[in-house]
Amino acid sequence: MELWTFQPWSAVERSLREYGRYVPNPALSPYIGVDEAIGVEDEKDGVEMRRVFGSAYRWIRNEMDRRGIARPADALTPVWAWARWTTPQGEARIRPDRRYAGFRECADDDLIRLDIPSDRVLLTDLADWHAVINRCPVPPADLPDERLDEWLEETERWTREQIAETWHRVVVDTSDLMGAAHAMVQATFWEIRPKDVVEVQRGRRIGR
Repeated sequence: MELWTFQPWSAVERSLREYGRYVPNPALSPYIGVDEAIGVEDEKDGVEMRRVFGSAYRWIRNEMDRRGIARPADALTPVWAWARWTTPQGEARIRPDRRYAGFRECADDDLIRLDIPSDRVLLTDLADWHAVINRCPVPPADLPDERLDEWLEETERWTREQIAETWHRVVVDTSDLMGAAHAMVQATFWEIRPKDVVEVQRGRRIGR
């Protein structure tokens, strides 16, 4: 499976050379890491960021475990990558294009192309993933548009557990990766191995 991830190649390369694989350090995550990594203005910001994203990250980890994606003992958080995105013109693509607004903020970052077996990867729909972040229900794919408002009203009486039971709909089957229903698809996997790396496109901050 072709995947693309924005990572500091110098850190990935060093880890591959010294340990034979790369596993992310959660402390450096801009969403669940230490305050310096998140870039918060004060302690309250950091607490709120980790509160919002912490439970969503736990759900991803648990879902990967539930689906039998083997986790190394030292893997605390997965690697995130892109499996598919859609241009404003509606064209489905795999490799991120930093000329587009959604990737422009990544212009300084290294872009790594990977080829990873699908049994090591969990695919999730980016738009639906925000429901997990915000702890909202995900409607059935076949729910008619005219019934959506009624369905959402029904879910207002649901328990947190009932809402969480809908989140399995976030997961994208590999056979449906390029289907029209999924504009943006993200991939998570536990580690990068040397043979996974196909090419590296360096960002503007060379030599980090």
